[in-house]
Amino acid sequence: MRILKLNLLAGLVLVTVLLAGCKSTRNTAVRTDVAGTVATRSCVENLTGRNAGADGMEARMRFSLRVGDKDLSVGGNLRMKKDRIIQLQLIGLGIIEGGRIEFTPDSVLLVDRLNRRYISSGYDGIEFLRNAQIDFYTLQAFFWNELILPGREHVTDSDAGEFDMLSLNGKTVLSTRGKSLPYYRFYTDAAGTRLERTEFEPHVRYRVDCDYASFVPFAESDFPSSIVLTLSGGKSPIVLSLSLSRMEKTSSAPEPTQVSKRYRRVDPKEVIDMLLNK
Repeated sequence: MRILKLNLLAGLVLVTVLLAGCKSTRNTAVRTDVAGTVATRSCVENLTGRNAGADGMEARMRFSLRVGDKDLSVGGNLRMKKDRIIQLQLIGLGIIEGGRIEFTPDSVLLVDRLNRRYISSGYDGIEFLRNAQIDFYTLQAFFWNELILPGREHVTDSDAGEFDMLSLNGKTVLSTRGKSLPYYRFYTDAAGTRLERTEFEPHVRYRVDCDYASFVPFAESDFPSSIVLTLSGGKSPIVLSLSLSRMEKTSSAPEPTQVSKRYRRVDPKEVIDMLLNK
């Protein structure tokens, strides 16, 4: 496994920190409102219907995490089952599993197999996830290239009234209504049929952006083979990149990971403090 200047468990924790965002840098581009609830409903229907033909996926992946001048880059597998599990298996040299990241509706699991350590916690047990109002269904929407609404497990056609539709820098954009947080902005292609970017501001101090690119056929639609999550505004930029290949639709779900009793459980705060040099 190729790990450059970055402790593995610390890197896995940074993946979770990444999804909590950082200091906001709001887009100040000029916006033009797009009139008509019919157009908004049509755009929402297009986006919510994209993954209707698949509720499970398996894919090969290239996992990269860059934090300032430190980086971790490794191969692996991504396995997902809607409403049940998101599992990222990190494999070095094509044969050695060095780590695992797993999200289920109730818990977050980060396993460092190289050093026999792990973190297991509910979402409320990790302060930055709790403060950012991030739960399993928020993460699921990021990984599945879907719309998100605060407190909802899924966005459906009937939720079209929750969005404003506007034109921004030549893109069609859906944004959550009002000024309450968390706040989402979704950039689509010109036709409003493909989600290309999600901006998430769970708090006035925080922000995370997710960019989708290189769409390839998947199930009855297509799916981004490149997913890049970016945390900006901190002391060092943090960028998580997933490059996917061999994507396949599946009906089965991966089994949740059972951690060996030989592994030492680590408090998330302990690792976060180490990262922050406290």
